[in-house]
Amino acid sequence: MQVLLGVRAFPKPQKKEAASAAVRALLFEMLRSIGVDEAPAVEKESGGRPFARFSHHRIDFSFSHTDTLIACAIAVAAEDDPAPRVGVDIELPHPRISPQRIAERFFAPAEIRLLREHNFDADTFLDLWTKKEAYLKFTGTGLAHHLKETDTTAPDRLTPPVHFLSYPLTDFPEAHLTLCLPRGVEAPQFAQFYH
Repeated sequence: MQVLLGVRAFPKPQKKEAASAAVRALLFEMLRSIGVDEAPAVEKESGGRPFARFSHHRIDFSFSHTDTLIACAIAVAAEDDPAPRVGVDIELPHPRISPQRIAERFFAPAEIRLLREHNFDADTFLDLWTKKEAYLKFTGTGLAHHLKETDTTAPDRLTPPVHFLSYPLTDFPEAHLTLCLPRGVEAPQFAQFYH
């Protein structure tokens, strides 16, 4: 089993359609880098989670985008094993967003306590938010459901149990990049930039 994580940056903010096309291009580029030449159509599960059917490969993927950054995670299974699910989220700080207001509306009580301990600072908020969003992408439930019930401070008590990996981006120190994987699945040591 192999997990890949890719990131691409843009010099200026991308509109939603352009960002979606860039994410898809990054996904196909990453697949080619591991010898998967087919470019399947991307479909959606009933909850909105994207997936693709591959003829000879067992692959799961997740992607995310923010104003100037996109990220894609791919899990490739051995021949007879199912691919483990992955979830990824990348975010940049939004100066007009109040971490306290968002947390009180959408965060679990333990997450709010942690934020209070850190005076609702933006780094702690984005760390928790990217974990929450990566997990909800992992499960396929999406942001419309289970935000308050998803306590990312206790990943071993989530269903299924997961672990989160955060990746610093040297060229974008303010960015937060989080990968969500099933408990026990090894993860890539770093995010690969694709230019």
